[in-house]
Parts: sequence; structure tokens; C-alpha cells
Amino acid sequence: MPRPSKPWFREHDGWWYATIIPGQKPDKLVKGRENKDDAEKAFHRLKSTRTAGVEMDRGQCADVLERFLDHAQANYAPSTYEKYRTHLNWFSAHCGRVHVSKLIPNHLTTFLNTKRGWSQNMRASFIASVKASFGWARGEGLITQNPFADYKKPPYQPRRTAIEPDDLDRMIDVAGRHFRQLLVAMKHTGCRPGEVAAVEAFMVDVAEGTWEFDKHKTARKTGKRKVVYLTSEAMTLTKGLMAEHPEGPLFRTIHGNPWDRWSIARQFRILREKLGIDHKVVPYSVRHEYVTEALANGVPIASVAELVGHADTSMISRHYSKLDQCREHLREMARKAVGEQGKAGEE
Repeated sequence: MPRPSKPWFREHDGWWYATIIPGQKPDKLVKGRENKDDAEKAFHRLKSTRTAGVEMDRGQCADVLERFLDHAQANYAPSTYEKYRTHLNWFSAHCGRVHVSKLIPNHLTTFLNTKRGWSQNMRASFIASVKASFGWARGEGLITQNPFADYKKPPYQPRRTAIEPDDLDRMIDVAGRHFRQLLVAMKHTGCRPGEVAAVEAFMVDVAEGTWEFDKHKTARKTGKRKVVYLTSEAMTLTKGLMAEHPEGPLFRTIHGNPWDRWSIARQFRILREKLGIDHKVVPYSVRHEYVTEALANGVPIASVAELVGHADTSMISRHYSKLDQCREHLREMARKAVGEQGKAGEE
């Protein structure tokens, strides 16, 4: 028998519950039998919110995606917003006209079946974008349920291919002027490609020799702006571009357009094929090489994490450094750890 549309108390866990929408999982309201009045208030607040959600359930998938993109543009780093915009526009083209109440996990599966050339990481990233949009809408009370909440995404595979320093220098040598500027900035800062592409003159502190980002990938986790400390070469490049572009992005294509992830990837692929560089090397590989070289040169891991904008050292330990391959370096670190002098085998 369905429960009445009002809060009820469960003895076994001590919480007040209510079923806001018939047939859906009950919501927790407040804890403690003595808090019945608070449970009633929470119930009416949720009921009001979910009633509005029922209205959007009758709307189209594209409506939810557009609302989420408005939210993402206002609250996330430009590179994050751009990723969401690309992924969700694809999904909207596939099933944007489907009513939210009619969406099922198979809509996502059907779309992915048309992308058999996608890597596991690309699939995981796309699924995460779709889940994030509907999860946000559900949390805001815009819809009554997230049809993709339980959809399983494959685990991300660590990007372990760093570009060799000589290969990066060769790419810089043969790249056109505009892409060379981007590559040099990536090499000297360790920034993500999208971060370099987003730099504008107002973000530069010439006196301090820094770029400062209010919005960046880990802003919500770190709770602070990202400061990028520039080498002399990066600062010289930045000043020159500020003179060329006092407004808007500093780094631009030959046609004067801002770089985006697709144009960067395309230029990178052209140079990679021209120079015979491993196909697994991608734009992000420049960032990985920055981290790897910094660690190999003795920069403490906590300092490296700060330089590249991570909240802590865990991501570097798991994904970015390839020091497990730098055996000679590790031997030297092992000797230093116990105060041993000289090279291994010396007497």
C-alpha cells in the first residue's frame, strides 16, 4: 500500500522520510523523532521544488542541457565550460527533442555506439558531462530524477605519454609563428592547453611576472585563484602579445581566432605526423613533461603541485610523473635518502 503524502518516521535509523513524487525513492528530511515540525517544513519545501521539476520533466532534453550550460559558463573555468558545451551539443543533436520524462540510459548508449573510434577516456569524459548536467538539474529541483544517475562510465586510463624534450623543441622549431607561441607558453608554464588559450592581458601582473586565473579547473577544490609564475622567456612572450592584443585572448590562430581544444589538437597532430612523433603524444603531454622534468630536476613534489595548480600531490603521484622510468634518478634519490655519497659502486 502506498504511503500517505506526508512525512513518516523510521525507527531503525531515526530519520523522517517522505515520498514527494509517487513511485520514486523516499527522501530523507531530518533526523530525530522530536523534530517532526522541522520534518513538515522540509517536506513542504521539497514538495514545492519538485512540483516545479515535474513541469520541466514535460520539457525537452535540450532545455536541461541549455540551463546547465548557462550555469557552467557562469561558474566554471572557460576550458571546463568549453568541454561541457562541446559534449552536450553533441548529445542535444542526438536526443535534444526527447522529453525529459522519456529519457532512459539507452539514449546515452545508443549515442556512444555511433562513436566506436573514441578512446576509453573520451567515453568516460563524455558520460561524465551528461551525468553532471542532469545531476545538477536534479539537485536544483528542475527535474524530478536523473535518468543517467546510475550509468556506469569506464575508468580513466592514466595519460602516461610525456613528450620527449627534444621532440618538443623540434615541434617548436617547425611550428608556424602563432602555434609556436602557444607551445612555448605551455613548455615554460606547465599549464593546460585551454588555460594558455584563455590568458588575457588583464590577467597578467607584469610587476610580479605572473598570470592569475580566477576560474580554472581546480578552483572549486582549492578555493583560490591559480597563479602561474613565468620564466623570463614566457614573460617576454607575454609582453609582446599584450602589445598586439590589449583586449581578448593573447594567444590566437593565424586567422586571429582564439585557440580551442580542437584547433590545438589539429595543429599538434599535423606536427606530430610531420616529425614522426609517437601518436600517443597529445597536447597534454607537454604538461606531463613539465611535471616530469621538474621532479627529475629535484623540485619538491608539493612545489610542483602548486606550480601546476593541483589541490594536492595525489594527482601528480598517480598520473603525471613517469619517474618510475627514471631509474638512475631514483637510484640517486635512494642514496640521498640514507646520506650515501658518490655514485653507486664507488668506494
